[in-house]
Amino acid sequence: RFWQERTRAVEDRLSDALHERLTQEFVDRPSTVIARYDPSELVTSIGLDGEVQVQGLRAGVLEGFRFRPDRGAGEGSRPLLAAANRALRELVHERVQALEEEDDGAFRLGPAAEVVWRGASVARLVTGQAALAPQVDVLPSDLVDPPLRERIRRRLADWAEAHLRQALAPLFVLRERAPAGTPRGLAFALAEGLGAVSRRAVAQQVAALTGEDRRALGRLGVTVGRFAVFLPSLLKPETMRLRARLHAVRQGLRPEPGPDGAPSVPNDLARPLAFYLACGYLPLGPRAVRLDRLEHAAARLSRLARTGPFVAPREAPAILGCPAAELP
Repeated sequence: RFWQERTRAVEDRLSDALHERLTQEFVDRPSTVIARYDPSELVTSIGLDGEVQVQGLRAGVLEGFRFRPDRGAGEGSRPLLAAANRALRELVHERVQALEEEDDGAFRLGPAAEVVWRGASVARLVTGQAALAPQVDVLPSDLVDPPLRERIRRRLADWAEAHLRQALAPLFVLRERAPAGTPRGLAFALAEGLGAVSRRAVAQQVAALTGEDRRALGRLGVTVGRFAVFLPSLLKPETMRLRARLHAVRQGLRPEPGPDGAPSVPNDLARPLAFYLACGYLPLGPRAVRLDRLEHAAARLSRLARTGPFVAPREAPAILGCPAAELP
């Protein structure tokens, strides 16, 4: 019995020792591997998908300029993560240069007005001096010092201006070419309204327009309607989405989806008039109606009204995109 107990104790100690060795080999392997190298000799690589490896060991993912360590990294991974952070602070210079040299097509604007590069958010648009001139705010990162941050901001600011000039070209042309006087004042109001303003808000300017002023604005794509002054060329779904984001940025709000090109949508009373106008719509009773459809319907009904009371034409609900019961 004595030797049985001694044998069992020896087996227990051997089992504990084996477990410890296996733990060091497999669980603490990152620490073991990294410890073999001088920090200056460690090879860190960044894959096209942002995967960060140190000496072939996965450490995490670089999203834009922010390093996201693997969630499963434990105590044994601390040397690995420290090595990754140390190397990334050096490699980030190359990554900033790569961003600076990218073509404009490498960037896009996300639904929350964030600037996306290589599949990751790197900045966001914030309120600027004008609706058409938002500023770029680079997302914070421990890897990016102030000089590098400014280089990123400048490149993305250049892209943002070029992107807006292309996507909202008629509005920029109007702002720059509108004749002096009342037309230029209307052009400024349209630029701040991101392509539309209620006629009531600019009633005095509209009343002051001469025939030549109206023709000049017409040549620049402006419709002076019964309910609104607007640019019909900006009523495409993708353009409307952009205008909704820019309106939110201008107001310092979080961008939310707006009307997306339908002839009309239910009128959400929690949303202000400026939001709907920025999207190219005008709230009327239970519906918010797209401006071109509204003006088309208004012209039809106005002609019928010249002879007195009339019955609304059968096609009116289809023009306005509303149920017949909501037409009155």
